[in-house]
Amino acid sequence: MENRNNALHYKMYKSGKSIVYAGLATTAALAGLVLANTNATAVHADATPATEQTATPAASTATSAQISAAQKAVSDASDQVTSASAAVTSAQSAVNSAEQLNSGVTAVNSANQVYKDALANQSNATSDWVDAVNSFQNANSAAQENIDFAAQHAGFDASSKNAASQATAFYNGVVSDNTAVASQSQSDYDAASASAKSLQTQYNVSSANAQDLSDKVGAIQAQMDAAAVAGDKDSLAVLGGTKQQLLNQLATANALTSKLQDELKKQQDIMAYHKQHIADANGAIANAKKAIANIAAAKSAASELNAAVAKKDAANKAVVAAENAYVKVMNNYNLPNSQQLQKLEDNVASDATLVAADNNTISAAPEYAAYSAATSDVNSLSAKVSNQTAAVSDAQAAVTSDTAAVSDANTAYNSAVAAQKALPSDATEEQQIAAQKAVNNAYEAQQKALQQLQVDSAKLGTAKKTLRDYNKLLDAAKKAQSAAANAKFTDANGNQNSIANVLAAKAQHQAALDDAQAKLDAAKKNLASASDAQAALDDANAQLTVAQQALKDAQTNYQNALDALKALQGNTNPDQPDQPVTPDTPSDKPGQNTGDNTNNTNKDDVAPNFTGEKNGNYYVNGKQVTKAAYDAHVANQSLATVKAPTKSASAAATANDSKALPQTGNENASAVVALGAVSAMFGLGLAAKKREF
Repeated sequence: MENRNNALHYKMYKSGKSIVYAGLATTAALAGLVLANTNATAVHADATPATEQTATPAASTATSAQISAAQKAVSDASDQVTSASAAVTSAQSAVNSAEQLNSGVTAVNSANQVYKDALANQSNATSDWVDAVNSFQNANSAAQENIDFAAQHAGFDASSKNAASQATAFYNGVVSDNTAVASQSQSDYDAASASAKSLQTQYNVSSANAQDLSDKVGAIQAQMDAAAVAGDKDSLAVLGGTKQQLLNQLATANALTSKLQDELKKQQDIMAYHKQHIADANGAIANAKKAIANIAAAKSAASELNAAVAKKDAANKAVVAAENAYVKVMNNYNLPNSQQLQKLEDNVASDATLVAADNNTISAAPEYAAYSAATSDVNSLSAKVSNQTAAVSDAQAAVTSDTAAVSDANTAYNSAVAAQKALPSDATEEQQIAAQKAVNNAYEAQQKALQQLQVDSAKLGTAKKTLRDYNKLLDAAKKAQSAAANAKFTDANGNQNSIANVLAAKAQHQAALDDAQAKLDAAKKNLASASDAQAALDDANAQLTVAQQALKDAQTNYQNALDALKALQGNTNPDQPDQPVTPDTPSDKPGQNTGDNTNNTNKDDVAPNFTGEKNGNYYVNGKQVTKAAYDAHVANQSLATVKAPTKSASAAATANDSKALPQTGNENASAVVALGAVSAMFGLGLAAKKREF
């Protein structure tokens, strides 16, 4: 805004000067008229010096009107450049402000993200530590049983520092001893197996031989039976001798078979014995190796637990450091709710940890199953009581309605009876029948109402009884729930606690967490506007780009207008080139080295007249300024430089106009008049522009 005001004041200042110049030019024109009259009496066309009469005409023949129009175009283009330069300065200032805000937001967001990452890492490290503790406890429990067993059989102290190593050595000895036992038993088993195979073969042969001899004895016996029947005593005697020989051989074969069977049984028993020894030895080896693995696992778990503890401690320190850095950067950029946001971040994390711990304690409690079941019963029965209460209410409403209906029916019946009784003695038969019918109808309605009242009263009684039963069950369920909730158990920290206490603590922690989260969300919402800083910066940069392009276009238009003016005027004096005009002082231009945008600190030790960029800093006449001020200065310097030829162009145009007039002796006066007229037109045109302000 201030830069725009500077530009506005400058334009007003220029217009004011133009008005003064126009007034001076008009005065000069009047003076020219006077001089013209004076010169007319003394100078005539035929008295013109020869040197002037024979002078070479100028290259351009442009009239004063053309020159005036070209000069106006140049002036308009100059104003456009000035306005565009002020717009660039303003846009650059907006970019600088947006960059500062965006830089602060970026730094805060970055610190906040680091803090969040540290919290997440802390949570992960804590979770890993909990897992490591559980793993160590499980592994150490199994290993301790093995160490106690080894200590009992090896005779060392199970609580000594080297107990694990001594137990491992013991189990290694068990493995070694049982490996030797298994190897020897396997060797003995193999020997017994080989012997059993040999005996089995011999047994099979002997058994087959005995069977063959038995078959032969049977055949001889059949022959003897036939000879006895035939009375062939000779054959019977011979056959008897053969039979006896076979019987002797059979007895020998049976004895051998029995002996081989006994030997085979012995070898098989030996094989079973060694097989059992091998199995026992292998079982002992497996158990010993498992014990060794358990002890090693406990050692590894202890190492992992130490690492998890170190990781958790490091994560906690990182959270503290990130939190401090976050608070610091929030304070540095003075964003809203910085302290509240930091505090609520901590509260949310702390309360969430407490709620999680409460959930873990509840889920780990063996009494929680009974409490959950009782709570489910209470909820179910509460719903039934609620529904039954509604049913009782509905039944009561029905009874009330029925009672009213009975009352109405009684009234109607009594009215019908009274009407019947009120019939005159001379009533017609039709009247008596109608009266009786009315009594009958009223009586029927009365009975129906009474029946409905009885039915609904019964329903009401049943509903009330059911409600009482449900209430009794609900009371019992609530007592069971209360008993389960107040049952003591030992939590993970070794403290005596109850479900009721943990639930109450959880409710408090959850309420605190909800409150902290709500406050945190509100604080973040307050910071949401700051999170749009990047969008604001992008918009400011876009506007700066547009302003810079507009300045470039304005400078191009100005140069084109100046070139057009030069083309009309031509080079009036080739031997005397136009001299550049000294540019206005920086204080006369908007966006320059003012008290609002100048940093007088000379960071780079530049010369007092240095104007330029050094080490990323910008200087005008030795004083450090913003980039916007520097760019505006360069633009104005360029503008002043290209304006320089305008004065000589104007003079040349005036000279051309003068030389185009008839040589009547008033040449100099006419030139003055023309110059005054052109200047007046130019000045009055600029003065008219003041209406814009």
